[in-house]
Amino acid sequence: MKKETFSPKKIIETISPVIESVAARLKLIPLEIAFVKEGGRWFLRIFIYSADHSISHKDCEDLTRGLDEYLDELIPVNYYLEVS
Repeated sequence: MKKETFSPKKIIETISPVIESVAARLKLIPLEIAFVKEGGRWFLRIFIYSADHSISHKDCEDLTRGLDEYLDELIPVNYYLEVS
């Protein structure tokens, strides 16, 4: 089994500006960004907020789609993206 040679902390440092930029274009604010391994799988969890409306499923979907083209290039392992 291949040992992972990356730092989850470093990945968060790399992807946070991208997440913040895409979220800002959608008038969303990322409150928390976590990259964790659970049950042998990696999860990227992004919790969002909006100052002017309640977060909807569409907000989560829009952020997911907005990040789609960037994250796979920046994260060197397979992962599940959760936006809430």
